Amino acid sequence: MRERKVRILHEGQEYFLLDRGRDGHGRTIAFLRRLDDTKPPPDEARRVLTDLGEYEWIASYADGALNVEPAHAALAPALQSIVTRYLDESRHGRPRDGATPYWYVAVRGEPVFELSKALPHGLAVMIWSDAAKAEAAATARKGIETSELSVERIHDLGSFLVACRNDGFAGATLDDRDPVFFCLDENEEPRHLRLAVDDKGKLTQRLLAADGSWDAWDGDEDLNPEVDVESADEHMVARVGDVPWLGFFEHTPLYALARKGAQSAIHVEHPEADDDTATAFCPIFQEVELAEDYAREHGRRGLEPLRIEDLGALASDMSRRGATLRLHPDSHRARSATLWWSDGAIVLDSFSGLWKSAEHGAFEKT
Repeated sequence: MRERKVRILHEGQEYFLLDRGRDGHGRTIAFLRRLDDTKPPPDEARRVLTDLGEYEWIASYADGALNVEPAHAALAPALQSIVTRYLDESRHGRPRDGATPYWYVAVRGEPVFELSKALPHGLAVMIWSDAAKAEAAATARKGIETSELSVERIHDLGSFLVACRNDGFAGATLDDRDPVFFCLDENEEPRHLRLAVDDKGKLTQRLLAADGSWDAWDGDEDLNPEVDVESADEHMVARVGDVPWLGFFEHTPLYALARKGAQSAIHVEHPEADDDTATAFCPIFQEVELAEDYAREHGRRGLEPLRIEDLGALASDMSRRGATLRLHPDSHRARSATLWWSDGAIVLDSFSGLWKSAEHGAFEKT
């Protein structure tokens, strides 16, 4: 994300709030004070050189906590109030006459999400154009989620989506149906592109306007998708857990595809002859149905799911053949992983980082 600066005047002194987006498991905000001759900084002050000149580091907000430099402890209440208001307004926006309202469902203050096929790189924040639809979605979640569940109004959808982008979301879905993609225009300003199907079944592309409406987009301006995979991965770890992949459990059964009647003929996907960047891989799956769906969708006739009795032996064999194992190759990043054999163990790479096989069918973080 682009670093956002907000100018603040307090008791005749100029300060800046710097929103640095997501870092680790939370939003990161810094407070700086412009240096001048009227109030020199203490000798131990941290100095920061910005594009606006030299500033003194006053405080930072990270992982939900405000940390103020000792020399400026008296500012702590004011800074905490600013952070609270800033985060609330960046999430909900300021009420404006004529703006189209939207709603989201929150669990313990965090917007609910889904794993969207249209947005496979991260979590998609769920939004609704009607309060009744949001209330129905909240009702459907009761009994699944905790009682700390609420329906929140969004006053400014653009601000809300930018805040979600900064938090690590990869996009949004509107009314359980339309994907909304995060993009940047030619000036690297955030834009939001919605794909929808009209009453005649035609796919339409619409850009979010400042008032919350959607304008038809026919490609008349350049837009580039914005995918921050590292931030999206961190957000998934924070929301779905630090696990090898979503759905993993020890001794989980895995299946490969094999030629019918030839149990040793494990299927390997080879890259196209003109694709020198792709590598061969053996697709594996956690469920028989997923393996069957993959074979059918890719036209792999004559193949059937085969239970993998020894994952390490298969990984080692694929390594000798110059191939990796790829879990759920067409699935969302949260449910997929790449595995290979190295130094007598299986190495797994997924949204949550690198893992190494351990005893009892488990994986340990490396």
